This record gives sequence, structure tokens and C-alpha cells, in this order.
Amino acid sequence: MINQQEMQIILLIIASLTLISISLNIVIITTLVKSRKSRESASFDLELFPKVNAKSFSKKTGNEIENQKNKVIIFLATNCPKCKSKLKTIEKVVKKSQTLDLPVYILLHENMKNIDKFFTDTALLDHIWLLDYNEYKEINPHEISPGYLFVNEEDLVEGHGMIDDENWRYFHGQIMQEAA
Repeated sequence: MINQQEMQIILLIIASLTLISISLNIVIITTLVKSRKSRESASFDLELFPKVNAKSFSKKTGNEIENQKNKVIIFLATNCPKCKSKLKTIEKVVKKSQTLDLPVYILLHENMKNIDKFFTDTALLDHIWLLDYNEYKEINPHEISPGYLFVNEEDLVEGHGMIDDENWRYFHGQIMQEAA
């Protein structure tokens, strides 16, 4: 039979374990919430778009991405199903932007696989630029995709985020209306 002192020790141990469990749950929930928020708000940590040397995927020639000009930079990953689902929308934006003299650059890094296969049945190959992986990571350190940057003629990043976020939808609406 358990005496009163042993019962108090058992209850104290149970209470301590319960408190530890609650504390761990709070830490886990807080970490998950922070993680979700960081994924929802894509951040490129970039105010000024740098000069970058990229290689045209279709022409296999190196060139500097035009500075001192408004441009749209799009980041995709060839292993990203969500990116694949955005290709038709991106294709429409690229087509309309050409009539407005607004260059759209799709940036990939040289380590990405199956680029031809990923862009099959699109007219986007001429807009793909390959960067050295380290240079790519300088611009897109978190490898956000499908992501974008809106860069003005002073090479300042005016907007950034994930394709289909509120800013992208506004841009998409404006460019489709302008080019109509």
C-alpha cells in the first residue's frame, strides 16, 4: 500500500512531467508558427539588384542582365510542381511584356536538371538565364520559387514575393490590361 508521502512524490513527478510536456508543446507550436510565417512571406533580402553575368539557355552565350532598365526577374526550380503549374501564366506575362518593352528574365542555376523537359510545350526557353550557383544564391539566398522580383530602372527592387501573391496578381492584371 502507498503511504501519503509516496503519493505526494508520485503526484509531484506527474505534475513535473505534465509541465515539461506543456512547455515542449508550446515550443513546438511556436516554432511551427514561425516557420509557416517565414515560408508565407518570401524574402529575398535584396534592395539593389546586382550586376550578374548569366548565360542564355537557348543561345548558350554569356551576357549581363540589362541594368538601368525596368525588368521582372522570375525564379523557378525544375523540381518544383508548383513552378510547373505556373508556366502558362508566366508565358502569357512574357508575351504581353514584350509589347511593353519590359524584359522578363527567368533565372535558374546551372545545377538544375531537366530544364528542356521542364519547359517542354512552352515558349519560354529564350527567356531562361543560367547563373553560377553561388551567384544565384546571392540573389535568391533562400531559393524561393516560384518567386519574382520587380526591379526599376535604378536597379532597386521595388517588389518581391511568390508568384500568385497579391502583388503578383496586381502586376498580372496591369500588364494584361496595358498590353490589350
